Amino acid sequence: MKPLKERIAWKILLGLIAFIAVGTVVVYIVCQASEKHTISVRQKEYQQAKEAGYDEELFICSREETVTLDGVEYIRYNVFHSSFLDSSREDVLIRTDAVYKDDTDGKLQDLVIYGKTTGFADDIKSEVKYYPGQYRVIEPYRIAIYKKAVDMWAVVGLAVLAGMVDIALALILAVYFIVYFVKKRKAKNH
Repeated sequence: MKPLKERIAWKILLGLIAFIAVGTVVVYIVCQASEKHTISVRQKEYQQAKEAGYDEELFICSREETVTLDGVEYIRYNVFHSSFLDSSREDVLIRTDAVYKDDTDGKLQDLVIYGKTTGFADDIKSEVKYYPGQYRVIEPYRIAIYKKAVDMWAVVGLAVLAGMVDIALALILAVYFIVYFVKKRKAKNH
């Protein structure tokens, strides 16, 4: 019977356990740092808008069609409001002649609007899906691409999955050692 030092199966299992554990920790740390950076940048952008007098942050917006109400042209944006239990959508309008910082690079979806509500506009003929006949009019400060933070729940889920794989491998390693020592003991007794 080969001594334990000469066997490589347990070394491979131990190396795999260590690799998965270290890899999981590194991925978690990198994702956490990325999330903190993204949130920090978003907070700075919001703070700049707030200091300029624009206190609203509407994110996960998509640019829709141009509408004319009472002789004024607006661009309609669809805003997704997310919450823990449910979510909703809202249509907001921005005048086509509004002056603001445009950092969208031509992108039409996944936008964030920093601005303030200046009133409401009605469209009696409209059959809008979410709020019939009434739009909130926004004066924008800046429209930019929404930078999504890392979904830490997904990262935690992957970490739990990696932990379960590590535990399974550790159990396999324990069985390997038990079988090895039982066989070694039997070989000594014979």
